[in-house]
Amino acid sequence: AQVDSLVYAFGEASSEEDSQGPGGASRAAGASAAARAPHLINTNDKYLFKVWGLRRSAATSGWALNNGTGSKRTVVAVIDSGIDYWHEDLQNQIWENPGETGKDRSGYDKRFNGIDDDNNGFIDDWRGWNFREENNDVMDRDGHGTHCAGTIGAEADNRVGIAGASWGARLMVLRCFGADETGKVTAPMSLILKAVRYAVNKNAAIMSNSWGVKDHYYMLETLIKEANQKNQLFVVAAGNDRTNNDVTPTYPCNYRLPNVLCVAASTEDEDLAGCTNYGPKSVHLAAPGKDVFSTLPGGYYGYMSGTSMATPLVAGAAALLADKIGTAQEIKKILLQTADRRAPYALRVGVGGRLNVCRALARVHGADEAACVSAAPPRRAAFVGLLIAMAGLPLAGARLA
Repeated sequence: AQVDSLVYAFGEASSEEDSQGPGGASRAAGASAAARAPHLINTNDKYLFKVWGLRRSAATSGWALNNGTGSKRTVVAVIDSGIDYWHEDLQNQIWENPGETGKDRSGYDKRFNGIDDDNNGFIDDWRGWNFREENNDVMDRDGHGTHCAGTIGAEADNRVGIAGASWGARLMVLRCFGADETGKVTAPMSLILKAVRYAVNKNAAIMSNSWGVKDHYYMLETLIKEANQKNQLFVVAAGNDRTNNDVTPTYPCNYRLPNVLCVAASTEDEDLAGCTNYGPKSVHLAAPGKDVFSTLPGGYYGYMSGTSMATPLVAGAAALLADKIGTAQEIKKILLQTADRRAPYALRVGVGGRLNVCRALARVHGADEAACVSAAPPRRAAFVGLLIAMAGLPLAGARLA
């Protein structure tokens, strides 16, 4: 039997202090489709302008191809510290277990009747399960899971907050992480294995995993293989150690399985984030993960950074494709084939590129991929890149942020 290692979440509060709460109160961040052409969709969400990752990945243009939302049939399991299910931008986005909702034979609400109505070993698990405290209260007390959840599927066009990549997807809440005495968000592998087993059994189309460990767990690998057989995509974070995963493995990123999609973090200046792990053989693509603005517990919003923040954007993009594509492998293939190839990612991640949600959707809908132009980096990045080019230095190795 393997030692029950402590697993770390790969996200932390950004240095950026501009965070909003209910009513704009300030708080620190730590706390026919083929006929359509891609075009920018502007929702009425109050802080959408702060979510640079949606623009950089061209998601706001891709929404036009997918009627914006994605399907409510698509379930994304968030294996993390829980979700603030009362948050104004998340309360309508939480998955409900069909076996634990509605009325039982006695006319009682299955959500609260104290009975394991779906016979899966969990009583009243109508939103998911709290493996940390062994109950059905999946409230996030640490912020990490709520932040990831907002990036995946925060409600759009509700005049508050932000919008997630896939507004229609439903979020299965699996709480196994929590903050230790130093503030690090961790979980024992034994709890993670239980959470992954739950998501596999409940047929979540996508699993978002913003965490990792150095040990190779064969039980975890076996579960992911089972998920592959059920066409479930396992989106994972590359890690925040600034190391090459090809040399020093991080799991589950380094499991060479067809349904594992490993994500590095990129910056607004179109470079790899300083914290991110990389590796052209093990890390597949990059996605925005530096100074990401998203939801926080208590109705707040704030910035966090890390591959934890890049992973849910890719999970949200996958959710937009899930009801159009039959297999997890095909979703992965399209996301990789349609990434924006850029010099800073060459030889650092497998496809040498960064997520482009619009191009992926255009590929699926038969629309013009050339119209899917991601937002340009800030002018300072282009200027620095020009200076580097003039100096004859390799742009791929430059740190622009």
